[in-house]
Amino acid sequence: KATDTPFSHEAAEPAGCAFRQRPDFSFEQVGSQVERLTGVPAEHWLRDPGLFWRLVEGPEAVRRQVEHAVASPEGATSAFCLRHAVTGRRCWIGEFRRAVVDGHGRVTGYDGV
Repeated sequence: KATDTPFSHEAAEPAGCAFRQRPDFSFEQVGSQVERLTGVPAEHWLRDPGLFWRLVEGPEAVRRQVEHAVASPEGATSAFCLRHAVTGRRCWIGEFRRAVVDGHGRVTGYDGV
């Protein structure tokens, strides 16, 4: 769910966007809704492995949140802020992410909304 402020009392338009990321945070799949949230079409998210880190605010804090998702087999919920690539508007993202691990315990990607 995305809102302009983290504690908005106004109902925000729902903006669910399912995704699958590789371990390097490049996107394998991402919903078309990502363009409304970020100003960047889904196909660009699939081709540009560094895009997420250029738009996210506080990348180190986001990395720590992702580490928590890796350590938690049931997944983790977190919140962070992205900048809209065209308008510069801050967009708060509430995310549920689950690490996908192989039979040897290695992270092969992340599924989330």
